[in-house]
Amino acid sequence: MAGASYIQKTLLLLTIFAPYASSFGRAEVRTPHSPPASSSSCSSLVDSSTPVTVIPQPNRLIAIGDLHGDVHAARRALRVAGVLHPAVDEWIGGKSVVVQVGDLLDRGDTELELLCLMRKVQTKAKAAGGALYNLVGNHETLNADGRDRYATVEAMQAYTRWNNVCRFKRFLPGPISDSFSCSLWTEPLKCKDTDAHCKAIEVGKGSSRDIMARDRRMALRAGGPIAKEVFSKCPTVLIAGDTVLVHGGLVKKHVEHSSTQACLHSLNSINKQVSDFLAGRDKGKLPHHAFTSEGVLWNRIFSNPRQQELDHSRATLLAQTLSSLPGGAPLHRGAVKRMVVGHSIQPGKISSSADGQIWRVDIGMSKRIHNRRVQVLEILKGGRVTVLSEEPHLAATLWDKMWRLPWRPAY
Repeated sequence: MAGASYIQKTLLLLTIFAPYASSFGRAEVRTPHSPPASSSSCSSLVDSSTPVTVIPQPNRLIAIGDLHGDVHAARRALRVAGVLHPAVDEWIGGKSVVVQVGDLLDRGDTELELLCLMRKVQTKAKAAGGALYNLVGNHETLNADGRDRYATVEAMQAYTRWNNVCRFKRFLPGPISDSFSCSLWTEPLKCKDTDAHCKAIEVGKGSSRDIMARDRRMALRAGGPIAKEVFSKCPTVLIAGDTVLVHGGLVKKHVEHSSTQACLHSLNSINKQVSDFLAGRDKGKLPHHAFTSEGVLWNRIFSNPRQQELDHSRATLLAQTLSSLPGGAPLHRGAVKRMVVGHSIQPGKISSSADGQIWRVDIGMSKRIHNRRVQVLEILKGGRVTVLSEEPHLAATLWDKMWRLPWRPAY
């Protein structure tokens, strides 16, 4: 013990006293070691408002694809976009607006760090007159419904450490608290009274994977602390001036066409239904848009990587959908010129079709997917659209070549 580092000693004490942690209750009290509300702590960026549907035309809009639990890919993407300082997590994007199109969860090992980074940068951006929005992706709703087969062992173990250590966060020095993403922690995780399976796992019954996944499931389930305080505040559909952004895809049948206000009401309704589900306010009712192949989180009608060029029928549907959406200032139909989607991994790079009416930004940046070199989409006021790319690295170059081989695995 004499040769142990300060952090090792602290963690040993936490391990010893962890069984008695429930007596401490909620850890909301600030201490000299706790960051103030105006600091970079990710807890300060949880917004209590309902999801926004329409924002004014930004001078510079950045769209970032699926990140799947990879905080390192997120930092690279934000730096390629020119909004994150090269050395520290500080916003340098001025009034730029960044929209990440969903799927922060699953497949990667650093989910908690990624959530904390996104919320931290969101606060910094807002203070500078800019903004960062995370959209809801299908993997957020899957986990809210208890479907976690894409979670990695490392990610599940991180939630267990997070729950065991962060219940002491009022006593932790800031660096230790930050290293465990304690700013996201609000209360000890516990099973719902009606969840017999969870309660069985709590007493050691269940498979080894169930026991390992328990804390992550409780944090991300509908009404769980992260689902409620983070993801339920995220839009499902967002219109930014002349651009609509959504994880899967939006088609005209998803919205009411009788008037601008009716269409806006339809979009608000989509956002509210998914938000209510994630927050646990709808008593377990699964929203159509979150769990069907035709919903806005799942459909690939405009993003199928095997059919990148839209045929006439899909191009016509896209044009009709865009013309029905409200945008501009004041809001009027016909102002939305393009759609940006994620969800479907594109072969090698960000792609577009239909004269730039559709842009697909999921390129498999996450380390556990394709570890591709980062690309982001820049849309300037006036309509100029540019793909921004980082310098290629060896792994990305090799994978891009392998993607084109005839024996590559089916998508």
